[in-house]
Amino acid sequence: MAEITKRTNTIIELIAVGENCVYSIGKIQVTKQGDIYLASKIKATGLEGLHFSRHRDGTCHIRMKGKEIENGFEKRIPISDFDGFEFLQGWGFGLESLPILHKEYRLSPTKCNSIVAINMRHFKDMPFCLGIAILTESGVHHLLNSYKDFKNRQVYICANSQPMVGIVFGAVNEDKALARAIKEGESTAIVNQDFAEIASKKT
Repeated sequence: MAEITKRTNTIIELIAVGENCVYSIGKIQVTKQGDIYLASKIKATGLEGLHFSRHRDGTCHIRMKGKEIENGFEKRIPISDFDGFEFLQGWGFGLESLPILHKEYRLSPTKCNSIVAINMRHFKDMPFCLGIAILTESGVHHLLNSYKDFKNRQVYICANSQPMVGIVFGAVNEDKALARAIKEGESTAIVNQDFAEIASKKT
């Protein structure tokens, strides 16, 4: 069982550096209660408020404007018992798609604990993938071994939240790397295009 420590509200903003400006990609929030929210900031009309949530009791779903649009996820371990590594989602986008999918970044008045910036100019003409996971200290090794076949791979850990948040991203190097990434997150990996497809079917 994971060691119980005092939890604080943690917000991580994800931004991407494009050709001429910086874009807002998404936000990760871990509440004091242990609920986790992943909001992919897509600017398409009708997709405002679209997010994936992993609650402290282990239930997961996708909602938009308070309406549940996907709940067919296997129930996970309650956060109070969580220890190790759990993949949450995979997001896919590219340098050219940034101005199409996302708005320019503006410093939010909402307090955030950290900002993770991705220089997408290093991934020009490359298939890019970003993975998000939760983990405890025993799961760090698993995170560090995720997406090892990716080019320009980078790994970040937000150790302030309980559970910790792990972010790993890079460019797909070989077909086997993509197959591995898909396998690791096959039950929960949702790229931006999948969000749009789900929303269009439910609205």
